[in-house]
Amino acid sequence: MNNKTKLLPLIVILSLLLLGGCVKRNLHVMTNPPGARFYFDRDLIGQTPLDFDFMYYAVHKVEVEKEGYERLTTLVNLKPPLQFWLPLDFFCEIIPRDFWDKKELSYTLVPLKEE
Repeated sequence: MNNKTKLLPLIVILSLLLLGGCVKRNLHVMTNPPGARFYFDRDLIGQTPLDFDFMYYAVHKVEVEKEGYERLTTLVNLKPPLQFWLPLDFFCEIIPRDFWDKKELSYTLVPLKEE
């Protein structure tokens, strides 16, 4: 067996480690009624219903507003699924495939009271 043949398995293993996977975090937001402005950590994301990718698992401030309805402000704790906990997350990062974590939020807005 020549030197090139001996190096091939090592090159393949190193290549797989360098081509690690990716964790994609997505949040699907719905409101009743639809068409409300949605803020995530004070940034306007868009109008509901919407999907967007978030970066970090943590407690986030969420605000929802629509004309004619009370403004809703709350904190939401986005927790990672089990496979993204330490030390399991290491394997998700090195496996050459993408992992999706899709979370859903749903809010019902309360109409403003007429005085």
